[in-house]
Amino acid sequence: MMAGNGFVNLKNSEVTGYLGLKKEFAGFLLNNGYQLYADFDSDRAVIYDSEGNDLEHMTFKQLSRRTMIK
Repeated sequence: MMAGNGFVNLKNSEVTGYLGLKKEFAGFLLNNGYQLYADFDSDRAVIYDSEGNDLEHMTFKQLSRRTMIK
């Protein structure tokens, strides 16, 4: 089990595979300069834009529903 927090390396297929992120979603974030921050300790994810503004806060369950994580 992964613990801690930090920005998800969306270019690393092992990391995105562990999280179950679809390639299309990771590509969308990368292509738009967005970053995904994961806090496994509190079960939260945040999406940031290229300027560091937080765009969306959600639980991993909410993230899975929005991105169709398996």
